[in-house]
Amino acid sequence: MFSRQLLFIGFLFFLSIPNSYALKCQKAGSSLINDTTTITDTTAVPNSLPAGTLLWRQPTQRINVECWVDIPNMPGEKIYFYMNPGKVNLGNEIEIGVTYQGKDYLYSSLPGGKLDIGWFVNGCTENCGWQKESKSMTYSLFFVKKSPAGDNKEGPMTTLANYRAFQFDGVGGVRVGESYNVTAKGLDKFRYLPCESSISIQPNVINFGAIRPSGAVVGATIKEVPFTIIEQRTCQAAYGLGGYLEPLTASLNSAQDTLIPNDNKSVGISLINDDGQRALAFKKEFVLTPKTTSTTNSHSFQARLKWLTATPTVGEFNAGATLDIFYK
Repeated sequence: MFSRQLLFIGFLFFLSIPNSYALKCQKAGSSLINDTTTITDTTAVPNSLPAGTLLWRQPTQRINVECWVDIPNMPGEKIYFYMNPGKVNLGNEIEIGVTYQGKDYLYSSLPGGKLDIGWFVNGCTENCGWQKESKSMTYSLFFVKKSPAGDNKEGPMTTLANYRAFQFDGVGGVRVGESYNVTAKGLDKFRYLPCESSISIQPNVINFGAIRPSGAVVGATIKEVPFTIIEQRTCQAAYGLGGYLEPLTASLNSAQDTLIPNDNKSVGISLINDDGQRALAFKKEFVLTPKTTSTTNSHSFQARLKWLTATPTVGEFNAGATLDIFYK
């Protein structure tokens, strides 16, 4: 009776293996399957921040992945982007998300934790893997605060240091670690901070006034207008601030350091740090306030308007930027 039960269970288990177990992906041009990304800086988080506040964002990654069905006589499959493939509980304080091909997705918003990326690979009859299919894509992992605003407190936001963030696999599920995946390391660097900072920008609207289009020279500065970013703290805890700029009603040049207004591409606007006279890069974190215990910190900048063409279009232009703040 006991032997029959074991055989019966084993038979059911064999039948229940989903077709997705026939799929495998790796980084194109290599045999890399288990990849990593590391959070190197401590991120200090006031508990007074609301749920959904962005805590950390990975620089945009462009990868080329190749996939194939690796078991003979198995049909083709759709490939999915599985977040948290190991189904590990991060706790109540933080949540993972991904920006895939320019669109943000939170793990909790994906049914079954998987994202359909619109990719299908053909099945295999024999000699599987000799004709791999590849796809190029962009992604960026991020973490947000999951818990609602509350009284400030101290301590780690999760007990985990390493966390398998995603894996490419088939429709039926995943073989964890057997297809291309990325593990995020350094989650123990997310820590609560006993106070918070408030940020003001003065002025927060910059008017360059009227400019003459005659004599325009590509790259020449037309005008500079100063502005200041001021930080006020509620305590003397030692921490720094990072900034992250995103364009608003504008595109970016190839160097990602000049706003190009959507309504008039004759001019560009760069934000220049007075300390080093360098243009701030957009979509890349920069140091706003180095680590300090000072409760008031002021930073001076210049909004630099310059010509992008020698034959400008007459008319108004409008562009903006959003500034995200990260505690360090």
